[in-house]
Amino acid sequence: MMRRTYLQQGSAELDEVREAIGLRPAGPAVGGPDGGGPAPGAPGSGPGVGRLARYPADSLSGRVRRLVGAVTAVSAGVALTHQMLAGALASAHGAGPWGAAAALMAWPVPLIQPILAGAGALVLSAVGMLTGGWRHLTPRQNGLLVAGAIAAVLGAGPMVLVCGLTVVMGVLALAVGLVIACCLFALLVR
Repeated sequence: MMRRTYLQQGSAELDEVREAIGLRPAGPAVGGPDGGGPAPGAPGSGPGVGRLARYPADSLSGRVRRLVGAVTAVSAGVALTHQMLAGALASAHGAGPWGAAAALMAWPVPLIQPILAGAGALVLSAVGMLTGGWRHLTPRQNGLLVAGAIAAVLGAGPMVLVCGLTVVMGVLALAVGLVIACCLFALLVR
Protein backbone atom coordinates (compact mmCIF):
# COMPACT_ATOMS: atom_id res chain seq x y z
CA MET A 1 0.00 0.00 0.00
CA MET A 2 2.83 2.39 0.84
CA ARG A 3 4.54 1.68 -2.49
CA ARG A 4 1.39 2.51 -4.46
CA THR A 5 1.03 5.87 -2.69
CA TYR A 6 4.66 6.69 -3.50
CA LEU A 7 4.03 5.85 -7.18
CA GLN A 8 0.90 7.98 -7.22
CA GLN A 9 2.82 10.91 -5.78
CA GLY A 10 5.56 10.41 -8.41
CA SER A 11 2.94 10.44 -11.16
CA ALA A 12 1.51 13.74 -9.89
CA GLU A 13 5.02 15.24 -9.76
CA LEU A 14 5.72 14.00 -13.28
CA ASP A 15 2.48 15.64 -14.44
CA GLU A 16 3.65 18.92 -12.92
CA VAL A 17 6.97 18.71 -14.75
CA ARG A 18 5.21 17.91 -18.02
CA GLU A 19 2.89 20.86 -17.50
CA ALA A 20 5.80 23.18 -16.72
CA ILE A 21 7.61 22.37 -19.97
CA GLY A 22 4.46 22.49 -22.07
CA LEU A 23 3.76 18.75 -22.41
CA ARG A 24 0.66 17.23 -20.94
CA PRO A 25 0.12 13.52 -20.21
CA ALA A 26 -2.21 11.56 -22.47
CA GLY A 27 -4.45 10.45 -19.61
CA PRO A 28 -5.32 11.52 -16.11
CA ALA A 29 -2.90 11.00 -13.24
CA VAL A 30 -3.29 7.89 -11.15
CA GLY A 31 -3.17 9.68 -7.80
CA GLY A 32 -5.75 11.54 -5.80
CA PRO A 33 -8.86 10.52 -3.95
CA ASP A 34 -10.92 9.99 -7.11
CA GLY A 35 -8.04 8.41 -9.07
CA GLY A 36 -8.00 11.31 -11.54
CA GLY A 37 -5.62 13.88 -10.16
CA PRO A 38 -3.50 14.99 -7.25
CA ALA A 39 -4.92 15.03 -3.77
CA PRO A 40 -6.38 18.33 -2.53
CA GLY A 41 -3.67 20.60 -1.19
CA ALA A 42 -0.95 18.71 -3.08
CA PRO A 43 1.27 20.59 -5.53
CA GLY A 44 -0.49 20.82 -8.86
CA SER A 45 -3.98 20.95 -7.40
CA GLY A 46 -6.11 24.04 -7.45
CA PRO A 47 -9.05 25.67 -9.18
CA GLY A 48 -7.31 26.21 -12.56
CA VAL A 49 -5.54 22.88 -12.90
CA GLY A 50 -8.54 20.79 -13.92
CA ARG A 51 -9.46 23.18 -16.71
CA LEU A 52 -6.16 22.92 -18.55
CA ALA A 53 -6.27 20.92 -21.78
CA ARG A 54 -4.21 17.75 -21.71
CA TYR A 55 -1.98 16.95 -24.69
CA PRO A 56 -0.03 13.77 -25.28
CA ALA A 57 3.75 14.07 -25.31
CA ASP A 58 3.88 13.78 -29.12
CA SER A 59 1.25 16.46 -29.75
CA LEU A 60 1.42 20.20 -30.33
CA SER A 61 -0.61 22.60 -28.23
CA GLY A 62 -3.52 24.49 -29.74
CA ARG A 63 -1.54 27.72 -29.88
CA VAL A 64 1.34 26.10 -31.77
CA ARG A 65 -1.11 24.40 -34.17
CA ARG A 66 -2.72 27.76 -34.93
CA LEU A 67 0.73 29.29 -35.50
CA VAL A 68 1.69 26.48 -37.88
CA GLY A 69 -1.62 26.94 -39.71
CA ALA A 70 -0.98 30.68 -40.07
CA VAL A 71 2.56 30.07 -41.36
CA THR A 72 1.15 27.58 -43.86
CA ALA A 73 -1.50 30.01 -45.11
CA VAL A 74 0.88 32.98 -45.36
CA SER A 75 3.58 31.00 -47.15
CA ALA A 76 1.02 29.60 -49.61
CA GLY A 77 -0.19 33.15 -50.30
CA VAL A 78 3.38 34.32 -50.79
CA ALA A 79 4.09 31.46 -53.18
CA LEU A 80 1.05 32.40 -55.26
CA THR A 81 1.51 36.18 -55.35
CA HIS A 82 5.28 36.74 -55.09
CA GLN A 83 6.02 37.07 -58.78
CA MET A 84 3.18 39.54 -59.38
CA LEU A 85 4.31 41.84 -56.59
CA ALA A 86 7.99 41.52 -57.48
CA GLY A 87 7.22 42.35 -61.12
CA ALA A 88 5.09 45.34 -60.16
CA LEU A 89 7.78 46.69 -57.84
CA ALA A 90 10.53 46.18 -60.42
CA SER A 91 8.61 47.98 -63.17
CA ALA A 92 7.39 50.80 -60.91
CA HIS A 93 10.73 52.40 -60.06
CA GLY A 94 14.36 51.46 -60.45
CA ALA A 95 15.61 53.36 -57.41
CA GLY A 96 14.31 54.56 -54.09
CA PRO A 97 12.22 52.55 -51.63
CA TRP A 98 10.34 50.61 -54.33
CA GLY A 99 13.59 49.64 -56.02
CA ALA A 100 14.97 48.48 -52.70
CA ALA A 101 11.82 46.45 -52.08
CA ALA A 102 12.13 44.87 -55.54
CA ALA A 103 15.78 44.03 -54.86
CA LEU A 104 14.88 42.50 -51.49
CA MET A 105 12.22 40.32 -53.11
CA ALA A 106 14.68 39.11 -55.76
CA TRP A 107 17.51 38.29 -53.34
CA PRO A 108 19.55 36.00 -53.52
CA VAL A 109 18.01 34.38 -56.63
CA PRO A 110 14.78 35.73 -58.14
CA LEU A 111 12.69 32.54 -57.87
CA ILE A 112 14.09 31.04 -54.67
CA GLN A 113 11.64 32.79 -52.32
CA PRO A 114 8.37 31.59 -53.92
CA ILE A 115 9.86 28.10 -54.35
CA LEU A 116 10.85 27.94 -50.66
CA ALA A 117 7.50 29.34 -49.55
CA GLY A 118 5.57 26.92 -51.76
CA ALA A 119 7.62 23.91 -50.71
CA GLY A 120 7.26 24.87 -47.04
CA ALA A 121 3.50 25.31 -47.39
CA LEU A 122 3.23 21.98 -49.20
CA VAL A 123 5.23 20.11 -46.54
CA LEU A 124 3.32 21.76 -43.68
CA SER A 125 -0.01 20.97 -45.34
CA ALA A 126 0.97 17.35 -45.97
CA VAL A 127 2.16 16.85 -42.38
CA GLY A 128 -1.01 18.52 -41.13
CA MET A 129 -3.21 16.22 -43.19
CA LEU A 130 -1.29 13.09 -42.20
CA THR A 131 -1.37 13.89 -38.48
CA GLY A 132 -4.94 15.10 -38.15
CA GLY A 133 -4.14 18.81 -37.91
CA TRP A 134 -0.66 18.44 -36.40
CA ARG A 135 -2.06 16.52 -33.43
CA HIS A 136 -0.02 13.29 -33.24
CA LEU A 137 3.50 13.63 -34.63
CA THR A 138 6.08 10.91 -35.00
CA PRO A 139 9.74 11.97 -34.72
CA ARG A 140 10.08 11.86 -38.51
CA GLN A 141 6.96 13.99 -39.00
CA ASN A 142 8.27 16.38 -36.37
CA GLY A 143 11.48 16.78 -38.39
CA LEU A 144 9.47 17.40 -41.55
CA LEU A 145 7.35 19.95 -39.69
CA VAL A 146 10.44 21.85 -38.53
CA ALA A 147 12.05 21.73 -41.99
CA GLY A 148 8.83 22.86 -43.68
CA ALA A 149 8.37 25.70 -41.20
CA ILE A 150 11.95 26.91 -41.74
CA ALA A 151 11.52 26.81 -45.53
CA ALA A 152 8.17 28.60 -45.31
CA VAL A 153 9.51 31.36 -43.06
CA LEU A 154 12.64 31.88 -45.14
CA GLY A 155 10.61 32.01 -48.35
CA ALA A 156 7.80 34.22 -47.07
CA GLY A 157 9.85 36.50 -44.80
CA PRO A 158 11.04 39.12 -47.31
CA MET A 159 7.60 39.59 -48.89
CA VAL A 160 5.92 39.79 -45.50
CA LEU A 161 8.52 42.37 -44.46
CA VAL A 162 7.93 44.47 -47.60
CA CYS A 163 4.14 44.28 -47.25
CA GLY A 164 4.27 45.04 -43.52
CA LEU A 165 6.51 48.08 -44.01
CA THR A 166 4.27 49.29 -46.84
CA VAL A 167 1.20 49.05 -44.60
CA VAL A 168 2.98 50.84 -41.74
CA MET A 169 4.12 53.64 -44.05
CA GLY A 170 0.61 53.94 -45.51
CA VAL A 171 -0.96 54.18 -42.05
CA LEU A 172 1.61 56.78 -40.99
CA ALA A 173 0.98 58.82 -44.16
CA LEU A 174 -2.78 58.63 -43.56
CA ALA A 175 -2.37 59.71 -39.93
CA VAL A 176 -0.15 62.66 -40.89
CA GLY A 177 -2.64 63.63 -43.61
CA LEU A 178 -5.53 63.54 -41.14
CA VAL A 179 -3.59 65.66 -38.62
CA ILE A 180 -2.81 68.25 -41.32
CA ALA A 181 -6.44 68.26 -42.48
CA CYS A 182 -7.68 68.73 -38.90
CA CYS A 183 -5.21 71.60 -38.34
CA LEU A 184 -6.30 73.31 -41.56
CA PHE A 185 -9.95 72.85 -40.64
CA ALA A 186 -9.29 74.32 -37.20
CA LEU A 187 -7.60 77.35 -38.81
CA LEU A 188 -10.53 77.86 -41.18
CA VAL A 189 -13.11 77.69 -38.39
CA ARG A 190 -11.43 80.50 -36.39
